[in-house]
Amino acid sequence: IGAGPAGLFAAQTLAAHFGGSQGDREDRTRSARINVYERKSTPAMRLLLAGRGGLNVSHSEPCEAFAQKYTSSAANAAKRAVLEFGAGDGVRRWAKELGVETFEGTSGRIFPREMRATNLLRRWLARLDDAGVALQTRRKLVGFKCDDKYKKVHLHFVVDEKQEEHEVVKCDAAVLSLGGASWPGLGSDGAWSKWSDQVDVEPLRATNCGMQIAGGWSDYFVSKYAGAFIKNCRLTHAGSGSKSAGDLIITKLGVEGGPVYGLGDGVVRACPTEITADLRPALDVDQLTSKLMKPGKRSVSERLRRAGVSPVALPLLREVLGVETVSSIASDAHNLAKAIKAIPLRVASPMPLDRAISTAGGVRAGTDHGQVSEMTLALVGSPGVFVCGEQLDWTAPTGGYLLTASFATGAMAAHGVIAYLDAR
Repeated sequence: IGAGPAGLFAAQTLAAHFGGSQGDREDRTRSARINVYERKSTPAMRLLLAGRGGLNVSHSEPCEAFAQKYTSSAANAAKRAVLEFGAGDGVRRWAKELGVETFEGTSGRIFPREMRATNLLRRWLARLDDAGVALQTRRKLVGFKCDDKYKKVHLHFVVDEKQEEHEVVKCDAAVLSLGGASWPGLGSDGAWSKWSDQVDVEPLRATNCGMQIAGGWSDYFVSKYAGAFIKNCRLTHAGSGSKSAGDLIITKLGVEGGPVYGLGDGVVRACPTEITADLRPALDVDQLTSKLMKPGKRSVSERLRRAGVSPVALPLLREVLGVETVSSIASDAHNLAKAIKAIPLRVASPMPLDRAISTAGGVRAGTDHGQVSEMTLALVGSPGVFVCGEQLDWTAPTGGYLLTASFATGAMAAHGVIAYLDAR
């Protein structure tokens, strides 16, 4: 249930086990009927959205280092799934089987040669259709129950939310891949987390998201610099010890971009808190001081430009420290260098959950009722029900780690289903 990457991969894995992609279609589906239920009219809408700016499907990092990127209660399950899947190599093999060529970017990130998600998804859906997988759209799961006597799972759907028609589907096993709660307009609204008697949920919260500046930016700063990039910026959060570098983006409410996301969930949990921005991380204070000395008749902005500092640095300094403070240190190269390398940014909170790239929290892993097994992703207390993807309580940075774990946990849940059915 859920036609995102995790759900589709679970369906693909099950289809391969129950007949693969060869032979007569009727013969392939005789041993098992595999249906994918999707709330929206189009499958994998978030995958399509992610592909608009270049679809980062994975990362080339070695498997062991790759697996260490996952945290939270279901992290061990995600790590095990990713290692079994083969991390980035596994994703590239899968894409190649679909006829989609991939390449490794300079940062180690892996992309389809065509960059966008459209062709990859089209080929994937065609492969699933050829394998006999049926896609049922406009069906929102609103609950389920397990029939221990007849070994069935009863799935309760609302068909076409506008008409509110109800449908109950009985099946031998179900894989839940309902996602988190970011981008609810694309299908994942986190409503499933209210099933408190069936799932043990770590509360959902935003991660890999922008941060709101305490007190907000001034109207002048927003009008001039909202949307501006500060390239090669390094952020540090002393509270969690995390550091992250990349291109920082000024937004109307605060900051976002790779270095913000890379600080991790610890910063989100610590809000309100302070992060420090180094706008010239390639140089230490003394080296930057040397480049800022002997100003002559040059303006402060010209001196900073010649030292390789972003043109947004000076207005950001004035916004954060105040015009008078910046004026007082502008003629002192050493103090100016120290300020450029340690701009304090007081952040009040993460951006709203519906604007986050991904969601932290979800179904916990463990042995208690409502938790999932780390080995099979089976839901404890609900025989025949398995959970995968972002619905699980794991989190990871951007860079291909999120999508890879969705694929991998989808495959793991499918293998759990196969073992469950074999044992009956």
